[in-house]
Amino acid sequence: MSGKSYPVTASIGVAICPDDATNIAELISNADAAMYQAKSGGRNRSSRFSRALHDKRTRLRQIQEELRGLDPDEQFRLVYMPIVNVRGQVTGCEALLRWHSPVLGAVTPDEFVPIAESSGLFTKIDWWVINKAMSDCRQLKALFGQDTVLAINISSAELHSHALGDYLSDCAARHQLEPRSIDIELTETFAVKISDQLRQNIKELRHKGFRLSIDDFGAGYTSIQQIIDYAADTIKLDRALVTNLTASHSLSVLKAVVALCHAKDMAVIGEGVDTPEKLAMLTAAGCDRFQGYLISKPLSLDDLAIWALTRTAQHVKDRSADERSGSARRSSSREAHR
Repeated sequence: MSGKSYPVTASIGVAICPDDATNIAELISNADAAMYQAKSGGRNRSSRFSRALHDKRTRLRQIQEELRGLDPDEQFRLVYMPIVNVRGQVTGCEALLRWHSPVLGAVTPDEFVPIAESSGLFTKIDWWVINKAMSDCRQLKALFGQDTVLAINISSAELHSHALGDYLSDCAARHQLEPRSIDIELTETFAVKISDQLRQNIKELRHKGFRLSIDDFGAGYTSIQQIIDYAADTIKLDRALVTNLTASHSLSVLKAVVALCHAKDMAVIGEGVDTPEKLAMLTAAGCDRFQGYLISKPLSLDDLAIWALTRTAQHVKDRSADERSGSARRSSSREAHR
């Protein structure tokens, strides 16, 4: 102990009476909430209780209460976002969860997913999404072909349990799907924090035949070694990364990232493709597939069927126009040689 220093830091929450509370219990509770705000803001700092903090805490508590009591079949629904290859053919669809609460209204996944994970409520959500998405998969295959892959986002919290692999296998068998038709999407944050146990669970999932994708790649601070260690079939480039590289015209950087993934036998999907410029740059960099609003926004199954029919009709129209144009050029050429 002698001669050593031990730095001590403090996170301080401040609530003042009567502005922030009118009794001791409320004052302590609000100061405690402010302290956790200071911790979440980076620690070793102070935070003053505010009305915004109160509203945020109230909203969090409401979402927790609604998640605990809801019937997923009544309040949840899935929409699907197509993924296309360089020829514009749909190769897969990503299932995305939407929640409309009769009490809270529309609640975005960005808001309720972290709350569900931290509250231990996500098993209920994941299980519903997996079963519902797989039950819809045959309709997706009917629209886009039997090789269509269904991508399902899985909470990293679920990967600590062996039960996930068994449930995925049971659902696939119940809905008569080959495991290779299912792509399990995990966030890059998960990949950075992967442990030996999680690595083993993923190995078992891949042994069962399921595909694995790392989603939102480039949103964090992944090292080259971690990229090399990823046991994934696909890397999905984060939309913010795609936007930044496109804006800075960093084609060489994008090519290097794609080449590294290809060297590890990983396919690359560019997310957030909402302009022709982004599509052109990702194509030039060697991306294999694309996803974004330029192609299609997330759609219900019924709307996706209409989108597919409209797209097919447009392709037929474009092909006919090309054939007429080619025929006209050939006719003109023959006239010129008479």
